[in-house]
Amino acid sequence: MSVLKNSKIGTKLNTLMITASIACILLSIIGVISLKKTGEASASMYDERLLPIF
Repeated sequence: MSVLKNSKIGTKLNTLMITASIACILLSIIGVISLKKTGEASASMYDERLLPIF
């Protein structure tokens, strides 16, 4: 904890921004991967389980 108390406010803010940026990037990557899996599952469901009307 003494490292945080002894560091300057600029260093603290930079650390906070870098940490927040990394978290946002990771969440975005997880979201894109999930959307891709959902799209593939949706296409599979459409192709395999949809009954024709006519």
